[in-house]
Amino acid sequence: LARADGRVLLVAMAERLPAAAAARLGAVIDRGELQLERDGLAQRWPARFGVVALDEGRDDDERVPPALAERLGIWLDLGEVGHRDADEGIALGAHEIAAARALWPRVRVADAVVAALCEAAVALGVASLRAPIFALAAARLHAALAGRDEIDADDVRAAARLVLAPRATRLPATEDAEPVQEPPAESAVEPAAEPAAEPA
Repeated sequence: LARADGRVLLVAMAERLPAAAAARLGAVIDRGELQLERDGLAQRWPARFGVVALDEGRDDDERVPPALAERLGIWLDLGEVGHRDADEGIALGAHEIAAARALWPRVRVADAVVAALCEAAVALGVASLRAPIFALAAARLHAALAGRDEIDADDVRAAARLVLAPRATRLPATEDAEPVQEPPAESAVEPAAEPAAEPA
């Protein structure tokens, strides 16, 4: 983990990661450093890295341990993506990524954006407090990749789609439809009288 500092850690078959190992990995992610205290030794190493966890489980009971899944910002389902589709629409090179990383700290966030992401998380039944924080970071990154220094509606939608939607446990509640007016029990309109028979 210390050697991964400043890099990306790839966790293959993350659904088989023991719970204890996932908890230790989660603690390192939270602190951004690796602590070793054993046999009278106490050392610390910087360990700030990105994590890509590959969930290759086929059954519902094979999932990434919650201690790790909780700390992963974006969940992607690549089940329908073929190897020929992987490079379509990707127009970001090293220069664009470096520019976005330089711009990201200066991206402004309005209070209304924070409120909207929190409300969306509640509406989708997302209980994690980390999810809105990850969504806000994703919105800022989306804006930076587009060269903007302020989050707009497109960035919020992208963040909700990438971070909040995969975690959703329910559909957002819709506004109640207007009640249907029941017809009166007895019609107030008198039935039309039958025309009088004409004389023969």
